[in-house]
Amino acid sequence: MAGHLGTLSSFTLGAFLDWRQLATVAAGAPILFFLAILLIPETPSFLLYHGREEEACKSMAWLRSKGEDVTSEMETLRSNIMTKHKSFFPRCTSQFPFRQLFITCGLMFFQKFSGVTVFHHYAVPIFKQVKTCVQL
Repeated sequence: MAGHLGTLSSFTLGAFLDWRQLATVAAGAPILFFLAILLIPETPSFLLYHGREEEACKSMAWLRSKGEDVTSEMETLRSNIMTKHKSFFPRCTSQFPFRQLFITCGLMFFQKFSGVTVFHHYAVPIFKQVKTCVQL
């Protein structure tokens, strides 16, 4: 859904901006997301899985409100990881996910043949005509 909203906003802005300005605006979101990702710590489950318990406690405390005791939650997480650590690979090799693959391919098929590609091709001229009709 967010991808479609981003595409719609790019096409809408394309009616008002030239391609260089549109490229600059469109490059802003990934740059901001990259900078925001640098501020977020690694997940406590990943850190526990790799044996970095002290960092996991700090990460959990960062995710929760300040002053909240996270020891009981860390113990629960630790026990869950120890259980999954033993049984992860046998579950991956047991059965191929045909149902999920069929649903994904079906959604992709219907999206491609619903006319969305035609809209993507002619979106900027459409929005330019709408702009002239509305007289912003």
